[in-house]
Amino acid sequence: MFTLLTGLVLAASLAFSPPAGYSALPGSTPSDSDISRWVRFALTHDPRTDASYISVETRAGVVKLIGDVDNLAARNYAVAETKKINGVRGVIDEINVTPVSRSDRDLAHDIRRRLENSTAVDARNLVVAVHQGVVTLSGEAADWNEKEEARLLAEGIRGVKDVVDDVQLEYSDTISDERLTSESRARLARDVYLSDLPITVAVQNGEITLTGSVGNLYEKERAERSLLWQNGVKSVINNLKVEPRESYGVRDTVAVPSDQELKRNVEAELMTDLRLRPEEISVDAVAGHVMLFGSVPSLREKRIAEQDARDIVGTAWVTNQLIVYRTQRDDSAIRDQIVFNMGTDPYLSKFNIDVTVAEGVVTLVGDVPSLFEKERAAHLAIDVLGVGKVVNDLSVRGMLALRDDVLKRQVVQRLEQDWKIAWVYEHIRVDVTDDVVRLTGDVNTWSERQEAGRVALRTHGVLAVDNRLTVRGVPYPWDEWHSKMPGYFGLYDPYEIYYPYRREGS
Repeated sequence: MFTLLTGLVLAASLAFSPPAGYSALPGSTPSDSDISRWVRFALTHDPRTDASYISVETRAGVVKLIGDVDNLAARNYAVAETKKINGVRGVIDEINVTPVSRSDRDLAHDIRRRLENSTAVDARNLVVAVHQGVVTLSGEAADWNEKEEARLLAEGIRGVKDVVDDVQLEYSDTISDERLTSESRARLARDVYLSDLPITVAVQNGEITLTGSVGNLYEKERAERSLLWQNGVKSVINNLKVEPRESYGVRDTVAVPSDQELKRNVEAELMTDLRLRPEEISVDAVAGHVMLFGSVPSLREKRIAEQDARDIVGTAWVTNQLIVYRTQRDDSAIRDQIVFNMGTDPYLSKFNIDVTVAEGVVTLVGDVPSLFEKERAAHLAIDVLGVGKVVNDLSVRGMLALRDDVLKRQVVQRLEQDWKIAWVYEHIRVDVTDDVVRLTGDVNTWSERQEAGRVALRTHGVLAVDNRLTVRGVPYPWDEWHSKMPGYFGLYDPYEIYYPYRREGS
């Protein structure tokens, strides 16, 4: 029988106590009731989702989400967050989207305008049709990245119920199967989340087949999406099995690459990422410190290059010195498009955000209720053609104030539940001062360090995360560099549905 949690659960009751029935420990398999409670806890404390009308059922590790949300992005966020819960083997999405009513004509107009003004999409060969709030995208895209970005932009428009993606891929280059096999294996091997997992890659006529096993749905989908971001890949058949392990991963010791190996791995990642034009990017690496120099044509590509570098095995931190040589555009046109993006966004349309632009530098001022809205506003600005920099002066106000000890308990609980951190959370110290979380201690892998920071930052009520976790056996010269860099780090994760933005417009 399914275990059921009704949708109308008060968030405040969860804020002050751990999920009832918590029993799973590292080395044991979480029960269905544990998984249901953890999913409910995660959705309730994630500002991107309104969990008031979502119920959770779990059977044999497969989670069914049932209920209603008022925008398509919220449904996608709920599904994505559920996949990251320890023990989840599958997700059945039965969430209905009931957005604000808007005419099909207005929706089609808004989507076309977003596509035409995006740094990520060439809209000339894309066709938009809308019927009763359901969007159909057709036409041609140069690669999978452009196809995916078009879909995400359409899903982010207020009033859209669903998106049907019928866009066809038209590749200009043909890559040999042998080269694709080699590059795909190397790409998985250097990824902090996928390194050393038992994944087999086979390629035939540009079509990649993945077999083997991973520990959770996030890894399965990350492997597929990562390979789709390569030139010449026509499709990926994902036959990876999700097999939660009694201990995470197969590696007992951390492989620490040399400076030259790390430099080469970062360069290879940048060169094979379809979202980038890396010809003018140079890389240096010293003792885990990766430095990016050169220039890119958009602020979005600058952020993607930094995240690519962060996600390489062996990267301790990244200094991003890339210069944006932006598309020249009138400041008033840039401002109009940013205001339009926010006005058509299901999360931000209700807030009064002041936007000013001077020589491509965007400044955002106003009040929003959580860090999520602050990051989202910056993301919507980053995506606009002609933007060279974003100064994010939005203030987070009106968020439920929690005592530091309560917020600390919430972060610890989420670390216990997370698929990647469950095995090492006892080695992580969490301290909270004035809604700012500091993480100290050591973990086994680079991905555990990344994930711990992400989980803390995604906890409702947290304003910033100071991630000082170290990877066991790897020296971190904190005193030499930490005080010289911005004190708090946002997490810019291209595998999220929307791209969070680094704090304070840095």
